Amino acid sequence: MKTIILRRNSTSPISPFPEIINVPDSAVSRDWRPVFLPDDGSPWLGQILPAYRVCRLGKNIPERFATRYFDAVTLAVVAFPSENTIPLSLALTADGAVALGRWIEIPEAERGNDTVYNVSHSNGHIEFSDNSAGICSALHSLSRCMTLKMGDIIIPFDDGISVALDIDTEISATLDEVKVLEYRVK
Repeated sequence: MKTIILRRNSTSPISPFPEIINVPDSAVSRDWRPVFLPDDGSPWLGQILPAYRVCRLGKNIPERFATRYFDAVTLAVVAFPSENTIPLSLALTADGAVALGRWIEIPEAERGNDTVYNVSHSNGHIEFSDNSAGICSALHSLSRCMTLKMGDIIIPFDDGISVALDIDTEISATLDEVKVLEYRVK
């Protein structure tokens, strides 16, 4: 399983070969476990972002068929140092640098549509859709160079809700009024 973050903001289109960060499995936290961030690079920030789960094997996926290749969405907290004390690609290898919430299945008829997801958190509110998140173009671009496999996780953009990650910070976030993410920093 791969966890891939595309480096861009949601207002810029995905280039044919986007900058990606491949997050190791040891850096991905699940099941609402507490996260212990390293002292290096502090203070840390987190961004609450949408994440998509790949549901079938694919290589060279045409963009018009990309909706067949993801089946669920959740929220992720991506932690990184607020100052450039550590390169981002190294910071995202820290244990718990990416925390995933509970997956919500997307009915096949709604995939890739402009169905708007509402994300609420005490620090802010964002809305995104599969189209605005760019998941279809992300799958197309990524599959040109690699085989996407069942269970791969794609985080297609990096400008969500920013949150300071201090010791004893607790983050809860909802996706369409369903609590999917709880994140605790120890």
